[in-house]
Amino acid sequence: MFEWRIRESDHGGFVAEYGGPVQSGIEAGFKPGFYMPAFIVYESAHFDNEAEAQRYLARSKTSPQD
Repeated sequence: MFEWRIRESDHGGFVAEYGGPVQSGIEAGFKPGFYMPAFIVYESAHFDNEAEAQRYLARSKTSPQD
């Protein structure tokens, strides 16, 4: 369910993010309506280039998670 992704930052550089996607069409239980598609971010880090972000992901995936 949770995954890493790299995206281009609006402020320059790249951002590595760890989080979970929310699918659209899931009914909101507390009021009428449905959730919009989203990506809930739990951890993020900013890098100057994509290669640095890729190295960070490789280290993060091999390090023990708490």
